[in-house]
Amino acid sequence: MFYTFASSSTPGDYSSQRKPKRSKVPRACNYCRRHRVRCDAESPCSRCVANKIECVVSPPSHRPLESPQVSQSNSSPAQEETIVPCAPVSSPIPPPSKPDNLDSTVGFMSKINAICSAISQLSSDTIDDSPPPYPSPDGQLLLNASRGSTTVLSKSQVEQLLGIYWMRCHSLAPILDRAQVDALFQTLWTSDGSEMQSSPLIDGVIAVCLNFLDNSGLNQRLLGLRREQEDPSLAYFRRCVAATNQYTAFAEPTLNCLQCYILMTMYLLNAGEHQPAYNMIGLALRIAQALNLHHGVHDSDTDVNLAHRIWWTIVHLNYRCARLLGRPIGVQLAETSCPLPSTVGFAYHTRAISLTKASLSIAEALSRHPTQPNEDRATQVKSRASALSAEVHWLQEWRDEQLCPAIKRPLHVDDRGPHEWILLAGNASPSHVLHDVLLELHYYDEIIGLHRPFIAFPNGLLYPQTIPQANAHATTALKHALASVDLSHRIMSTTDVLYGCSEVYQWVWNSLLTLIGFVIAHPFCTYAPTARYHTQLALEIFTAADARNMVAVRAAAVTRSLCAKVDSLVQMLKPDGNRVAPPNVEKATDVPETPNTPIDFSQSNSDALWSWIESTDPDMWTAYSDGITGVLADFPNLPFDNDGFPLP
Repeated sequence: MFYTFASSSTPGDYSSQRKPKRSKVPRACNYCRRHRVRCDAESPCSRCVANKIECVVSPPSHRPLESPQVSQSNSSPAQEETIVPCAPVSSPIPPPSKPDNLDSTVGFMSKINAICSAISQLSSDTIDDSPPPYPSPDGQLLLNASRGSTTVLSKSQVEQLLGIYWMRCHSLAPILDRAQVDALFQTLWTSDGSEMQSSPLIDGVIAVCLNFLDNSGLNQRLLGLRREQEDPSLAYFRRCVAATNQYTAFAEPTLNCLQCYILMTMYLLNAGEHQPAYNMIGLALRIAQALNLHHGVHDSDTDVNLAHRIWWTIVHLNYRCARLLGRPIGVQLAETSCPLPSTVGFAYHTRAISLTKASLSIAEALSRHPTQPNEDRATQVKSRASALSAEVHWLQEWRDEQLCPAIKRPLHVDDRGPHEWILLAGNASPSHVLHDVLLELHYYDEIIGLHRPFIAFPNGLLYPQTIPQANAHATTALKHALASVDLSHRIMSTTDVLYGCSEVYQWVWNSLLTLIGFVIAHPFCTYAPTARYHTQLALEIFTAADARNMVAVRAAAVTRSLCAKVDSLVQMLKPDGNRVAPPNVEKATDVPETPNTPIDFSQSNSDALWSWIESTDPDMWTAYSDGITGVLADFPNLPFDNDGFPLP
């Protein structure tokens, strides 16, 4: 049978053909365990000596291992606290507010990080398995008023920023009334252009827009906004936070307060601060419920359409953060009677939140799927796979009823030929291209999140037992990950409409993790070379971003490290006569002659995934699968803090 990315080992699954397990060094010191690097078990160890820190070895924990959910892992993002997966819910019907059957990006990244560390220990080549160097966001700087830049923008510069916001950002999250914002802006300045007072709403807009300019590189191209000093977006963000944390904001909440919380959440997500963003949108959700927005407002209310868009934007952002981090979803559809807003004026936004609603419907349905406590792992995987097949129609209906009619062309996942519309994208309406591509990439990301948990690792058996329906879900995740990376790369090679859009980099990162995980699980299958090639396309997307785009910069650094470990695995598992020198990280190995040609997914999934097993080095394969088995068995107790590979 298989180990899925969210499964652990089961006694009795081991084959008599297995070799003895590889020897392990004594318990690693705390520093090496936290960084998931090899410890030489000396006292003190060489790494602690080199870093001039105390070498401490904590006694092992003797608590029994908890059985994790089949397809969900709750783990921490790049924050300082250490979070371990939650224990399974004892009730056979878990609460629908918790995404127990969805894949979290952070949990998936943590597993790959741990597995890559095991690969490094098996390889005879010297591989640096320390976390790669990359700039990290300073969460304390976001709120520390004594550090960072100040509000230095002039009235004309703020006016220019507001114009950019209405042109580029507003259609993606239309939560503001332009007439109200313009009227508010005029009250903030004296007749000579000096700032007389501040508004948290205007400050939030400025912070979001400045962050977009930095991510897209426009801060250097627009002469009126070009500056040599530090980015002042932090100062405007802090001022917005300070104004909305007053007592009146909680005692007498308003739509204006909710708008500020949404803007601050968007800013935090764009800056790569996912945990604060999740907490921030959680506050907005509670305030919105206090205002009864989840039941909608009366049609006679002048702000009825705006209120509906604000509510569903909060639901969308809450779901996005919960999926990233593996945290509970804060709202249930059964408790929401607020109608979706009309597509008039903001068709993209309505379609995007409709997609989120469809995904929430699947999440809630899967969370109610009954499980039997005494089922073996294979039975559980089959049951979950059948449940997903029965519920995925929500996304298929959204695709057929909203996505396809909107873009009026074949989906890239179905037809990856030389499309004329891509070649002409540079001449088309930028907003039209942007909205169509974002909708398609968003759809791919939801499909990946649902199907990726069924990518499976071998459990040490030389001839793994196959689960056809689970294999079909795994290849579905791979297929959409390939399409997501390829479409993003082609668009970014033709036009710059996607540059600076943080969600695109997050979706490409999620697809990259899927490709890396697939190659680790099936290093020599039919699809592996194409998957490895597309990791290079993802790396090109990250490296082409502006140097101030911290999300892309961190993703590029981690991608290079992961690719090096995957290439080491491929070389390590080849028979001795076929091994070659360690590959260049910047160049994919074993790439087919036409890597961008769509691969044939019509053949038997099980044959395509496992027909290569007999061509590997048997001894090394056994050692490798033993290492993976150990990683997955220990996974509930692995630390995932800021010292490992982070979520960009």
